[in-house]
Amino acid sequence: MSVSKPTARQGRRGPAPSRSKSEVGRAAVQLADRSGLAAVSIRSVAEQVGLTPTALYRYVGSKDDLVEAMVDLALEDLSLSMPTGDITEDLTDLVRAQVDVMRAHPWLVETLPTVRPGPAAVAVLEAGLQILADEPATSTAKLELLGMLTGAASLFARATTSPPAGTVEALAAAARTHPHLATAFADSRPPAADGDLLSRTVDALVLGLLR
Repeated sequence: MSVSKPTARQGRRGPAPSRSKSEVGRAAVQLADRSGLAAVSIRSVAEQVGLTPTALYRYVGSKDDLVEAMVDLALEDLSLSMPTGDITEDLTDLVRAQVDVMRAHPWLVETLPTVRPGPAAVAVLEAGLQILADEPATSTAKLELLGMLTGAASLFARATTSPPAGTVEALAAAARTHPHLATAFADSRPPAADGDLLSRTVDALVLGLLR
């Protein structure tokens, strides 16, 4: 009786590779950092970790589930400092940390407001509330402030304080026929340093929303 030799297909049979949800999420984060969130799909991430799309569903229930895991993994990179007691300074540090993470993961700016908060997002919120613990304001006001600060972080993550040269040239040309714009250009000073503008933004929001 002859014994058939195993085919190449038979040789690859066996237990499916073992992965973790964290590994899958990290692979998706790296893919989004490299090529944008649009490049992330169940199929593309499965290829990254050496699984079939069907096998990937053992770790994430859907594309939305995958994106939620990605957001929380990205937020784990956020560096939280211990409060010093200076509310504006501490909140500025918190916002700056958010800006740094959003710049490292640009897709996070659009994605963060659309997903349910995971453990890392809750930790960031808890850190903000700890900074505000002794502030005589309502919990609603504190939560509103922290939400606005996260929004400010996304704005700072999107752009720098110095506009592109083409923008300045276009506004300078328009100033010839717009007197208020001409006055603004005549009185303008060099743009504030990014850190200084961030600190002033935080201070203004604290004063406006809490005090």
